Amino acid sequence: MSWRAPDSRWFDEAEWEAAPTCSMPAALPRPGNFPKSVKLVQHLHLRRTCLSEYLPWKTDPCPSIMSSTTMNPGFLTSSDELQLDEKLHPALKKLIIEKYSTSLAPASIKLIKAGAADKVQPHADDKLRVALVDLSGNGKICAPRLAGWGSPVMGQAASIGKIAILYAAFQLLYDLRAMAGLNVKTIRTKDDLVKYTTEVAWKALTCRPHLSCLFTFDDTVSPIKVEMNEKLNDYLNRMVDGSCSGVSPQLASELIMCIGFEYIASLLWQSGLYHPKRRGLWLNNTYCLDQPEKVDLDPRCHQLLSYPTGSYVCKYVKWTNNPLGNLAGIYITALSAATFFTLLAQERLVNVRSSREMEAMLKKGCWGSAGGVPETARRAAKCGHADDALNDAMLIDSGTRRYVLAFVTKGATDFYGGSFLREIDQLVQNNP
Repeated sequence: MSWRAPDSRWFDEAEWEAAPTCSMPAALPRPGNFPKSVKLVQHLHLRRTCLSEYLPWKTDPCPSIMSSTTMNPGFLTSSDELQLDEKLHPALKKLIIEKYSTSLAPASIKLIKAGAADKVQPHADDKLRVALVDLSGNGKICAPRLAGWGSPVMGQAASIGKIAILYAAFQLLYDLRAMAGLNVKTIRTKDDLVKYTTEVAWKALTCRPHLSCLFTFDDTVSPIKVEMNEKLNDYLNRMVDGSCSGVSPQLASELIMCIGFEYIASLLWQSGLYHPKRRGLWLNNTYCLDQPEKVDLDPRCHQLLSYPTGSYVCKYVKWTNNPLGNLAGIYITALSAATFFTLLAQERLVNVRSSREMEAMLKKGCWGSAGGVPETARRAAKCGHADDALNDAMLIDSGTRRYVLAFVTKGATDFYGGSFLREIDQLVQNNP
């Protein structure tokens, strides 16, 4: 049986939607380290706190506003610095230098050959970036042990970037349910809810989520019932399913346009999956569109572009209001991918129910070069392979070992993730 985070009770949206003691939380001040060009909206979640390794997780009874502080996966210090495990981190460094040095920068290889391996550090020219999070046992799920090699360095995400879309869809559903549930006296119809999002909740956004594209609404009940529509549920499942890679880029692109670049970016900033200093997961444009006519362009935010790739011309939508500038592509760091899967394991993405539903979808995700993982140990995964990029992120639970591994490569043609994973598994087994 796969381990599950202990919880003192099962929280369902209906519990707090009907609870008279819950009210709309007060807005948080804008973080001072976020650029003014980033448009932020408030995202609600059911905050979970791990009191100690001997006590169950505590889930707040009412929604609160998300912040990067409340979303700390457990390996960030109070001063927002990475806390690296004293044993696992050096062990990972030793493994990479001794057995995977061909994926390092030429300058590092030169040092190794000169007998100065102790001076080797992550380099901008490395072809391999890694983040490893040991979550074995109750103690480590509360206080994860982090190791990394160049983990905050951004690289092309390829299909791993779709975890941002998956997360945003579930967060958007919860935000709408929370708005309706915490404002039952003023939000009585679908039109009331749409008006609230336009005039209050998402007033800062230029191109807001297209709600009719994603959800169904039943305003014959109170609070209004909001559900994913059949299209959204189908698209999410096929988007992350490893067997649907052929149609996945089109589906992912349509969902990006329905949810909106600005909403997704707001979520990534405030969940900590993108960080002002460490950077992370970021969508500058859609994936390639086989059917560009299926997306609605808003000239205030979007531009349809194309570029040739071999015999194929890729048409995609560029986000013209991107606060990071004119950067093209979909980016990720090994650290941000590992952070997502750590929060997923802790069941802290949106709420417990949403985390479990996302995990069930990602269980069907592609395992890439880590396909040798036994079926019983596979909890969730997403891979991304494009051009000379080979990326994998996964949550593995064998019963005695539970960990998250994410690696991002560029041009590492002789790197094989299967053998690397076996070595990583041994490192976790040796970590007390």
